[in-house]
Amino acid sequence: MWVGLLTILAGSVTAMATPRWRGGPNLSRSPVMGFAVDPLAASALSRGERSFLERAAELSSKQMEMARVAVSRATSSDVRTYAQLLAADHRQISDSLNGLRRKKGTMLDETPAVESTDEDPLSAMVGGDFDREFVRRATEAEAKTLMLFEELMSDAKDTDVRELIGTCLPMLREHRNRGTELKKGLE
Repeated sequence: MWVGLLTILAGSVTAMATPRWRGGPNLSRSPVMGFAVDPLAASALSRGERSFLERAAELSSKQMEMARVAVSRATSSDVRTYAQLLAADHRQISDSLNGLRRKKGTMLDETPAVESTDEDPLSAMVGGDFDREFVRRATEAEAKTLMLFEELMSDAKDTDVRELIGTCLPMLREHRNRGTELKKGLE
């Protein structure tokens, strides 16, 4: 008798925990880092938020790669220090963006494609010419990235996206300001 009652109760609990409606919560395990991914989470983001996450990850990845090159090639210690700051901060920004992209189910590639620096005229430059061109490009890239983040800040509805933007904005503003000062000093 007790076995039959326990079987009925166990079946009831299982039935109550399983949604009976179509399209109910269907969390599945993501193959990446074991996050639980809600397939409907990506649709919760606006088109602008999804586009922002993709574009910001691409820009950050490019800036990180350019900064890595400058760390080894810059002749000025100030430029090298700036490049190290950019490389470290954009690694952090990139990791945060990719984590949020995974969480929201919008990540198609692990890492956005980065253009090769071998074909870039910057890779052929040396000395002060390299330093000036790197700082000019880095400052322009930071301004573009900062504008992307600031534009979405006023439009973003998703709290995770807004939180990420709020965390990154001070870093990006510091990058722009330091780059502008460095650029003046190199002219």
